[in-house]
Amino acid sequence: MTATFVEASPAARAQDCGAAAPFLESEAHGEVLARMRYLVDERMRLGLALGPPGSGKTTLLAKFRQDLQTQGATAVYVRLLGLGLPEALLATAVGLHVSPSRDASCAELWRRIADRLAEHRHQRTSAVLLFDDADAAAEDVLLGLARLLELEPSPEARLTVVLAADSSRAVRLGRRILDRVGLRMDIDPWQRDDVQRWIQTALARDCRQRNLSQPDCSFTPDAVETVMQRSGGNPRCVVQLVGWSLVAATGLELTQIDDETVAAAAEELGPPA
Repeated sequence: MTATFVEASPAARAQDCGAAAPFLESEAHGEVLARMRYLVDERMRLGLALGPPGSGKTTLLAKFRQDLQTQGATAVYVRLLGLGLPEALLATAVGLHVSPSRDASCAELWRRIADRLAEHRHQRTSAVLLFDDADAAAEDVLLGLARLLELEPSPEARLTVVLAADSSRAVRLGRRILDRVGLRMDIDPWQRDDVQRWIQTALARDCRQRNLSQPDCSFTPDAVETVMQRSGGNPRCVVQLVGWSLVAATGLELTQIDDETVAAAAEELGPPA
């Protein structure tokens, strides 16, 4: 049973998934996870998760990786931003536990990866490769992804690849990859109930950090609505806006966070990146 996160660097260091934002079980994110599970269960080759920056792509990959770990599948996460093909291949090989040398050639890495995937087919165990920031991958890496998708053409193959990309830049993946997509997964924004539940989560966390027995402030209904409007339901924006509002409430010793407090926090944060 293996699940590996690989740092996007030539050293391909093993990395925990703690950098991802906390996972909140929302209807939108739950639907994407269900589709990812369907990909693996049906032994489909390629899935594409699309969403704007801050929509939760990395968080979803982290959660899916954890789910795969409990099921005994081999799961490899590689962030492609800033990697060339040699580094991407090395990261993938390390994640598959083939222990290549750091100076291994691309030809050797391809051979080792292909051999390991063949082992998974013979053992009837899943190998799931999760590639983040695919839209930001270098051209040689995109060509490598297209080649990777062509490995293990047998119907008995156990390889599934999930790419996460900015929906506005997905065209960069190219036709060779996009034409292989078996399942597209669009990540929808959080709804008001999701925002409300995140606020409760943030208040509980604030209590623990400040050693309080219970929250010493709350968000008014208008404040919750302002969080929703200002963030557009974007999870990263929600997390930042709620966090800054709590900081302001602590500094001003507020017992209630109203819409004006949230609006001021939004102005402090500036427009979404």
